[in-house]
Parts: sequence; C-alpha cells; structure tokens
Amino acid sequence: MKLVLQKLLYVALMLCLISLISFGAIHLAPNSFFASGDLNPNITPESLEQLKRVYGLDQSLWMQFFFVV
Repeated sequence: MKLVLQKLLYVALMLCLISLISFGAIHLAPNSFFASGDLNPNITPESLEQLKRVYGLDQSLWMQFFFVV
C-alpha cells in the first residue's frame, strides 16, 4: 500500500512539473497567440481584446495556470 501511494505521489508531482514547464515554454515563445491577428487588417483591436478576454489571456500568469476553464 505504501508503494502504491509513493507511486501516485510521484506521478502527481511529475504531472505538475510537466504542466508547469509546458506552460512556461508556451509563454516564453517569441510570438503571441494572436500574432497573426495583429497583422490581419480585417481584425479590429477590439476583437483581439475580446478574444484575449474569452481565452483568459488578459489575466495574470498564475491565474492562467491554475484557473483555466
């Protein structure tokens, strides 16, 4: 039983570390998620702001990481 709990704790820790590293790598990428929208003249800045609000990209990083819907 103790071995099973250790393995489950190890898996949970690895999942947290992998998700944290992935989240950090995505946010350290040179372009934003909406880089192509910035270059498109048909998309208004208001539309981009609305999309950022919908996807939660207007919130702080820790809110984006922990409270993704």
